[in-house]
Amino acid sequence: ANVNEDNRKLIIRNIPKDFMEDDVARVIMKCGKLHDVRIHRDKYTGESKGFAFVKCESSETARKIIKTYNRFAMGNMIIHINYAEDRKDHKR
Repeated sequence: ANVNEDNRKLIIRNIPKDFMEDDVARVIMKCGKLHDVRIHRDKYTGESKGFAFVKCESSETARKIIKTYNRFAMGNMIIHINYAEDRKDHKR
């Protein structure tokens, strides 16, 4: 089975709590075009949970982002970037 049939989707962990989608995009878009950046937030307070999903235009862009920005300092945090797992693949 291949790792992820859609290898354009990334998860970025450890994002500073005060960062917005635009802040995250501004850092990583130097690697290529992004389709979507979504920070996960608390349903009630709207506070960032410190991670985001990013959809890149191409798998090449996604690969470059991981290579360039995994373990990169964003604000006062060191971010971690991996390929996002597709939810529907999870068998629980």
